[in-house]
Amino acid sequence: MSGADPRGVVLVVDDDPRALRLIQLVLEHDGYRVLPAADPATARDLFLAGTPDVVATDLMLPGMSGIDLCRWMRERSAAGRTPGLLLITAMDTVETRSAAAAAGIDDLVTKPVEPAELRRRIERLLGRDDGLTV
Repeated sequence: MSGADPRGVVLVVDDDPRALRLIQLVLEHDGYRVLPAADPATARDLFLAGTPDVVATDLMLPGMSGIDLCRWMRERSAAGRTPGLLLITAMDTVETRSAAAAAGIDDLVTKPVEPAELRRRIERLLGRDDGLTV
């Protein structure tokens, strides 16, 4: 999906409109194409329309956790086209990290997310930096 987008396509999922808009503004300012989704159903539809380069999702979503959403996306990704998966959470616990790793999530960042940290994590997931942290 990133052919026309030099920086990449990021699907951002958060049911908090302010958090969603803030992340969208930061990433668009950096040249990414952002697909915003306020709920898992919209995120699934956007994902099925074309695999993004990165999915950044909140942990706590209505009707489905961010971990379950990432698992769903990983299961439906075409071979070799699994996006980088970034979980955003205020609950950075051993249990959350363990569940995220088991679901194939590549990285985790805690809320409140600092723009510089978000940028760094996205760059890592796109392979422009080395080392992931989950």
